[in-house]
Amino acid sequence: GMSPNIGPGGRLGKSMFGIPMVPRVVSGGCGEVTATRTIRYSRIVFYAYAILCSQVYLDEFEGALYTVNRADMRPRIPIANDSAVFRSLSDIGRRLAMLEKSSYRPSNVIGFDYDKLCACVPKDFKLHWAKGLQPFDEGNETVSLSGIDGEVVTVPCPIEVQHVVIAGYEVVKNAWIKFNSYEFTHCSFTKDDMRSFLDLLNKLFEYVRLVRESDEMVRQLLRPGFSLILPNANDR
Repeated sequence: GMSPNIGPGGRLGKSMFGIPMVPRVVSGGCGEVTATRTIRYSRIVFYAYAILCSQVYLDEFEGALYTVNRADMRPRIPIANDSAVFRSLSDIGRRLAMLEKSSYRPSNVIGFDYDKLCACVPKDFKLHWAKGLQPFDEGNETVSLSGIDGEVVTVPCPIEVQHVVIAGYEVVKNAWIKFNSYEFTHCSFTKDDMRSFLDLLNKLFEYVRLVRESDEMVRQLLRPGFSLILPNANDR
Protein backbone atom coordinates (compact mmCIF):
# COMPACT_ATOMS: atom_id res chain seq x y z
CA GLY A 1 0.00 0.00 0.00
CA MET A 2 0.98 3.63 -0.17
CA SER A 3 2.79 5.12 2.81
CA PRO A 4 1.47 8.54 3.76
CA ASN A 5 3.93 11.35 3.15
CA ILE A 6 3.28 13.79 5.98
CA GLY A 7 5.16 16.64 4.35
CA PRO A 8 3.30 19.74 5.61
CA GLY A 9 3.83 18.70 9.23
CA GLY A 10 7.47 19.73 9.16
CA ARG A 11 10.35 17.46 10.16
CA LEU A 12 9.07 14.35 11.90
CA GLY A 13 10.91 13.31 15.03
CA LYS A 14 10.99 9.77 16.42
CA SER A 15 9.18 8.53 19.49
CA MET A 16 9.81 5.19 21.15
CA PHE A 17 9.81 2.25 18.70
CA GLY A 18 10.76 4.68 15.92
CA ILE A 19 7.19 5.91 15.43
CA PRO A 20 7.08 9.47 14.03
CA MET A 21 5.89 12.36 16.16
CA VAL A 22 5.67 16.09 15.47
CA PRO A 23 8.10 17.67 17.97
CA ARG A 24 7.83 21.26 16.73
CA VAL A 25 5.05 22.86 14.76
CA VAL A 26 3.77 26.33 14.09
CA SER A 27 2.76 28.08 17.29
CA GLY A 28 -0.29 30.29 17.43
CA GLY A 29 -3.25 31.55 19.36
CA CYS A 30 -6.18 29.85 20.97
CA GLY A 31 -7.36 26.71 19.21
CA GLU A 32 -4.16 26.11 17.25
CA VAL A 33 -1.88 23.11 17.51
CA THR A 34 1.19 24.54 19.24
CA ALA A 35 4.72 23.39 19.97
CA THR A 36 3.91 23.27 23.68
CA ARG A 37 1.54 20.36 23.16
CA THR A 38 2.77 16.85 22.57
CA ILE A 39 0.86 15.09 19.81
CA ARG A 40 0.79 11.35 20.40
CA TYR A 41 2.09 9.34 17.47
CA SER A 42 -1.17 7.37 17.30
CA ARG A 43 -3.12 10.58 16.72
CA ILE A 44 -0.87 11.44 13.76
CA VAL A 45 -1.32 7.97 12.28
CA PHE A 46 -5.11 8.00 12.71
CA TYR A 47 -5.31 11.56 11.37
CA ALA A 48 -3.38 10.54 8.23
CA TYR A 49 -5.57 7.45 7.85
CA ALA A 50 -8.75 9.54 7.94
CA ILE A 51 -7.32 11.83 5.25
CA LEU A 52 -6.30 8.91 3.04
CA CYS A 53 -9.78 7.36 3.36
CA SER A 54 -11.44 10.59 2.23
CA GLN A 55 -12.81 10.42 -1.29
CA VAL A 56 -12.52 14.20 -1.49
CA TYR A 57 -8.76 13.95 -0.84
CA LEU A 58 -8.32 11.07 -3.29
CA ASP A 59 -10.20 12.95 -6.02
CA GLU A 60 -8.35 16.22 -5.40
CA PHE A 61 -4.87 14.70 -5.52
CA GLU A 62 -5.45 11.79 -7.89
CA GLY A 63 -2.70 12.95 -10.26
CA ALA A 64 -0.10 13.05 -7.48
CA LEU A 65 -1.24 9.88 -5.72
CA TYR A 66 -0.81 7.77 -8.82
CA THR A 67 2.47 9.31 -10.01
CA VAL A 68 5.70 7.38 -9.42
CA ASN A 69 9.33 8.49 -9.41
CA ARG A 70 8.44 12.17 -9.20
CA ALA A 71 9.79 13.58 -5.95
CA ASP A 72 8.26 16.96 -6.74
CA MET A 73 4.82 15.38 -7.17
CA ARG A 74 4.60 13.34 -3.99
CA PRO A 75 1.22 13.65 -2.27
CA ARG A 76 1.19 15.42 1.09
CA ILE A 77 -1.10 15.13 4.08
CA PRO A 78 -2.54 18.57 4.96
CA ILE A 79 -2.15 19.02 8.74
CA ALA A 80 -4.79 21.28 10.27
CA ASN A 81 -3.44 24.06 12.48
CA ASP A 82 -6.57 23.77 14.58
CA SER A 83 -6.67 21.35 17.49
CA ALA A 84 -10.43 20.69 17.27
CA VAL A 85 -10.27 19.80 13.57
CA PHE A 86 -7.14 17.72 14.11
CA ARG A 87 -8.71 15.76 16.99
CA SER A 88 -11.96 15.21 15.07
CA LEU A 89 -10.16 13.77 12.05
CA SER A 90 -7.90 11.67 14.27
CA ASP A 91 -10.96 10.22 16.02
CA ILE A 92 -12.55 9.42 12.65
CA GLY A 93 -9.33 7.66 11.59
CA ARG A 94 -9.27 5.63 14.80
CA ARG A 95 -12.88 4.51 14.27
CA LEU A 96 -12.13 3.61 10.64
CA ALA A 97 -9.12 1.55 11.73
CA MET A 98 -11.22 -0.27 14.34
CA LEU A 99 -13.53 -1.52 11.58
CA GLU A 100 -10.62 -3.51 10.12
CA LYS A 101 -9.88 -5.45 13.31
CA SER A 102 -11.11 -9.04 13.15
CA SER A 103 -12.24 -8.78 16.77
CA TYR A 104 -14.45 -5.73 16.11
CA ARG A 105 -18.15 -6.44 16.51
CA PRO A 106 -20.26 -3.77 14.80
CA SER A 107 -23.55 -2.42 16.04
CA ASN A 108 -26.55 -3.64 14.08
CA VAL A 109 -26.93 -0.24 12.39
CA ILE A 110 -28.80 -1.66 9.39
CA GLY A 111 -31.28 -3.45 11.66
CA PHE A 112 -30.92 -7.07 10.51
CA ASP A 113 -32.88 -9.91 12.08
CA TYR A 114 -29.76 -12.05 12.44
CA ASP A 115 -31.53 -15.21 13.60
CA LYS A 116 -34.12 -15.07 10.82
CA LEU A 117 -31.56 -14.49 8.06
CA CYS A 118 -29.20 -17.16 9.39
CA ALA A 119 -32.10 -19.62 9.45
CA CYS A 120 -32.64 -18.96 5.72
CA VAL A 121 -29.31 -20.57 4.80
CA PRO A 122 -30.10 -23.96 3.20
CA LYS A 123 -28.32 -27.07 4.36
CA ASP A 124 -25.12 -27.74 2.39
CA PHE A 125 -25.45 -24.33 0.68
CA LYS A 126 -22.66 -23.82 -1.86
CA LEU A 127 -22.30 -20.07 -2.42
CA HIS A 128 -21.70 -19.28 -6.08
CA TRP A 129 -19.49 -16.55 -7.54
CA ALA A 130 -18.71 -15.74 -11.16
CA LYS A 131 -16.94 -12.78 -12.74
CA GLY A 132 -20.13 -11.46 -14.34
CA LEU A 133 -22.21 -11.95 -11.19
CA GLN A 134 -24.74 -9.17 -10.52
CA PRO A 135 -26.09 -9.85 -7.01
CA PHE A 136 -27.54 -6.41 -6.25
CA ASP A 137 -31.07 -5.09 -6.57
CA GLU A 138 -30.63 -1.34 -6.19
CA GLY A 139 -34.36 -0.60 -6.33
CA ASN A 140 -35.22 -2.93 -3.45
CA GLU A 141 -31.83 -2.41 -1.75
CA THR A 142 -31.01 -6.09 -1.46
CA VAL A 143 -28.16 -8.46 -2.28
CA SER A 144 -28.78 -12.04 -3.38
CA LEU A 145 -26.55 -14.91 -2.33
CA SER A 146 -26.94 -17.59 -4.98
CA GLY A 147 -26.11 -21.26 -4.59
CA ILE A 148 -24.57 -23.54 -7.19
CA ASP A 149 -27.76 -25.64 -7.12
CA GLY A 150 -30.04 -22.65 -7.77
CA GLU A 151 -30.96 -21.62 -4.23
CA VAL A 152 -31.12 -17.90 -3.49
CA VAL A 153 -30.96 -16.12 -0.13
CA THR A 154 -31.92 -12.44 -0.28
CA VAL A 155 -30.45 -10.03 2.27
CA PRO A 156 -31.27 -6.34 2.83
CA CYS A 157 -28.35 -4.20 1.61
CA PRO A 158 -28.50 -0.37 1.54
CA ILE A 159 -27.54 1.05 -1.84
CA GLU A 160 -24.62 3.04 -0.38
CA VAL A 161 -23.10 -0.23 0.85
CA GLN A 162 -23.56 -2.22 -2.35
CA HIS A 163 -20.71 -0.78 -4.39
CA VAL A 164 -18.20 0.30 -1.74
CA VAL A 165 -14.71 0.08 -3.25
CA ILE A 166 -11.64 -0.27 -1.01
CA ALA A 167 -8.12 -0.74 -2.39
CA GLY A 168 -9.57 -1.22 -5.86
CA TYR A 169 -11.98 -4.00 -4.88
CA GLU A 170 -15.76 -3.83 -4.85
CA VAL A 171 -15.92 -5.22 -1.33
CA VAL A 172 -19.22 -7.11 -1.28
CA LYS A 173 -19.24 -8.65 -4.75
CA ASN A 174 -15.62 -9.03 -5.79
CA ALA A 175 -14.02 -9.59 -2.41
CA TRP A 176 -16.31 -11.07 0.24
CA ILE A 177 -18.66 -13.14 -1.93
CA LYS A 178 -15.78 -14.29 -4.13
CA PHE A 179 -13.51 -15.37 -1.29
CA ASN A 180 -16.35 -17.13 0.57
CA SER A 181 -17.75 -18.86 -2.51
CA TYR A 182 -17.67 -22.60 -3.03
CA GLU A 183 -15.47 -22.05 -6.08
CA PHE A 184 -12.84 -20.50 -3.81
CA THR A 185 -13.24 -22.40 -0.50
CA HIS A 186 -14.70 -25.75 -1.63
CA CYS A 187 -16.70 -25.59 1.61
CA SER A 188 -20.40 -25.16 2.28
CA PHE A 189 -21.66 -21.73 3.33
CA THR A 190 -22.92 -21.95 6.92
CA LYS A 191 -25.09 -19.94 9.29
CA ASP A 192 -21.90 -18.62 10.89
CA ASP A 193 -20.78 -17.41 7.47
CA MET A 194 -24.09 -15.59 7.09
CA ARG A 195 -23.56 -13.93 10.46
CA SER A 196 -20.11 -12.81 9.30
CA PHE A 197 -21.65 -11.44 6.09
CA LEU A 198 -24.22 -9.43 8.04
CA ASP A 199 -21.42 -8.09 10.25
CA LEU A 200 -19.55 -7.04 7.10
CA LEU A 201 -22.55 -5.10 5.78
CA ASN A 202 -22.93 -3.33 9.13
CA LYS A 203 -19.21 -2.47 9.10
CA LEU A 204 -19.47 -1.09 5.57
CA PHE A 205 -22.46 1.02 6.58
CA GLU A 206 -20.36 2.48 9.43
CA TYR A 207 -17.45 2.94 7.01
CA VAL A 208 -19.58 4.94 4.57
CA ARG A 209 -20.83 7.23 7.34
CA LEU A 210 -17.31 7.83 8.68
CA VAL A 211 -15.91 8.58 5.22
CA ARG A 212 -18.68 11.13 4.73
CA GLU A 213 -17.64 12.80 7.98
CA SER A 214 -14.03 12.77 6.84
CA ASP A 215 -15.01 14.24 3.46
CA GLU A 216 -16.76 17.18 5.11
CA MET A 217 -13.70 18.01 7.19
CA VAL A 218 -11.27 17.56 4.29
CA ARG A 219 -13.33 20.03 2.26
CA GLN A 220 -12.63 22.55 5.03
CA LEU A 221 -8.89 21.79 4.95
CA LEU A 222 -8.71 22.35 1.20
CA ARG A 223 -10.48 25.70 1.21
CA PRO A 224 -8.25 28.70 0.45
CA GLY A 225 -7.17 30.41 3.64
CA PHE A 226 -7.66 27.44 5.98
CA SER A 227 -4.78 27.41 8.48
CA LEU A 228 -2.40 24.51 7.90
CA ILE A 229 0.90 23.61 9.53
CA LEU A 230 3.60 24.35 6.97
CA PRO A 231 7.14 22.92 6.83
CA ASN A 232 10.12 25.05 7.73
CA ALA A 233 11.86 26.58 4.72
CA ASN A 234 14.90 24.31 5.10
CA ASP A 235 12.67 21.20 5.22
CA ARG A 236 11.11 21.82 1.82
